[in-house]
Amino acid sequence: MAEAAAVEIDRLSDLPDNILHHVLSFLDTVTIVKTSILSRRWRCLWKDVPVLCFQRKGFRSKLGFEEHVNRILANRSHHATVREIRLDYYSSGLSWEEPDAKVFDSVLRYAASSQSPGGMISRLHHLSIRNPPVFDSFYRRFTDVIASICTHRHHETLRTLNMHGVDVALVPMTAASGFQMLTTLQLRSCEFHDPDPFGGFPCLNHLKLFNCTSSPSGFAVLGPHLVDLEIDSPFLSVSDGLIRVSAPKLKSFRFEDQNLRSRGYPTLDLPALDHATIHFHWHEYLLVAPGCRSYVSREGSIRARLNLFGDLHNAESLILCFDSSTEITDQNSPLTEWKSPLMERAASPFTRLKALRMQFKKPSPTLSVPKEVIRYFFGDSFNPLNKSAIIENMDNPFIH
Repeated sequence: MAEAAAVEIDRLSDLPDNILHHVLSFLDTVTIVKTSILSRRWRCLWKDVPVLCFQRKGFRSKLGFEEHVNRILANRSHHATVREIRLDYYSSGLSWEEPDAKVFDSVLRYAASSQSPGGMISRLHHLSIRNPPVFDSFYRRFTDVIASICTHRHHETLRTLNMHGVDVALVPMTAASGFQMLTTLQLRSCEFHDPDPFGGFPCLNHLKLFNCTSSPSGFAVLGPHLVDLEIDSPFLSVSDGLIRVSAPKLKSFRFEDQNLRSRGYPTLDLPALDHATIHFHWHEYLLVAPGCRSYVSREGSIRARLNLFGDLHNAESLILCFDSSTEITDQNSPLTEWKSPLMERAASPFTRLKALRMQFKKPSPTLSVPKEVIRYFFGDSFNPLNKSAIIENMDNPFIH
């Protein structure tokens, strides 16, 4: 009997509410609500979870999704604090009805008004808006995303902001008030048009830009408190040497380019840099032919690369990643292309470099690093006892 009683103990339900709320916060709101049927203990737990996670996936119409959101908001506890909102508009192609920003605004309004008797005192710390459908009229309305955040005063408490696929003007709407608490900003497939798009985020520590673009004149990242910056696969219009980065406290920098023979790289001013990762894509179909607007000669690409390495001269560790669709040997290695008079004559810009790692997607077991490349990165006094140059397989590190 004692053993049977022990089996029936529901240890999960015995946990305090705050721990159960934390567990539930990793789920989407539909799943969270379904836990109410488990037992009397779980019947009302979902109403106080401090996370709102709405996903349009699974709803066949815009109206069904809107009704679901409104029903959840109407039945939640109005005194419950909302600390995180995740809103994903991805609809699996089941409905191509033109969406609007009404759901987003109603969720932000609820998060503000439900947290105090008088309303408008935000406790929202994390906000994620993903996959808005690609309709021009939607974009025109959804450029008010920052305005909506500021209207409900969430800009005063937000610490992380993640936006995916939003055409949004950041600075004009944030310059006056600013996101004073925001430390982490991630933009994916977003477009901005101001030359200083991050001026409204004075305390930013971590910035990640994926597949973002801007006006043809490029943009600047001026971050007095930035310590970590990632720029992955910028569109061609902003990869022509038109990205300027000035961050006196930056420790880690990562840049990914879709073409090893790029016409240009970001201009960097990083006096406190410790670690840098540069990811090149080495695919024959990406090497455009002479005559094309994007064509860059071998000499031009090497000059651009030397300028980039010159800007990384403070780094103590450097990772160079080469993503290739074919096996890399000494004959077709991108490192072999670097054995040019330009690089041979160039003095090493690195003053603190101790570790160099070269990662290849498909390296040959006999692949080696040319001595000219070693000399460029470590100077003439290379000593493997206190400095290292390692070839790695991206899928299987340290094969050598």
